[in-house]
Amino acid sequence: MNSSSLINACHWITRLAWLNVIWLVLSLLGGVVFGVLPSTVTVCYLIRKYLNGAAKVTFTEAFQIYREEFYRSNRAGLTLLLPAFSLLWYINWAIINLEGISTIVMLCGLPIAVIMLVLTYCTLVQLSIYKTNGLKDDLKNAVVLLVEEKRVVVMTFIVFLVGTLLLFINPIVGMLFSVSPALFCTIGLLWISKEELKYQY
Repeated sequence: MNSSSLINACHWITRLAWLNVIWLVLSLLGGVVFGVLPSTVTVCYLIRKYLNGAAKVTFTEAFQIYREEFYRSNRAGLTLLLPAFSLLWYINWAIINLEGISTIVMLCGLPIAVIMLVLTYCTLVQLSIYKTNGLKDDLKNAVVLLVEEKRVVVMTFIVFLVGTLLLFINPIVGMLFSVSPALFCTIGLLWISKEELKYQY
């Protein structure tokens, strides 16, 4: 690895740490429940901005994007998250309180809940890229991403698992790199494959 590649790698490590801090702060500003979704959209947008040549991003800029996307991202995300978490709650209840065939029937809902969680993530990614005419189009874009970019989804899941493991092994380092690497994986792979994402942010 030459010096320029090493310097570039160091720049990106610093950027990912900064973006993770932004994600954490903005999530807390939204009371976590209403902050995680818009903060995720914000960081995805900022990653694309970095990829398209921006030298730096400021917290002021991030907060402005966060405010603009707050309602839209929560509306789209919670539309999927609330049913998904409700289904997971019922499955957990069934495992504890039911027996036999009833438990098996409830467990059949687990793949549905997982798909809804993945669709929520795809929705947030697409919200950071495309402006649409409403919730229906936002959800449609999420389905398109899930169907057409399975490789991106799988790679992101692997990176997210590594980030989660890092959080348990070394919480301090994990706090700096728990979420942003997975988001970078998604946006980076999409940026490479889609010309429409280049040179615009």
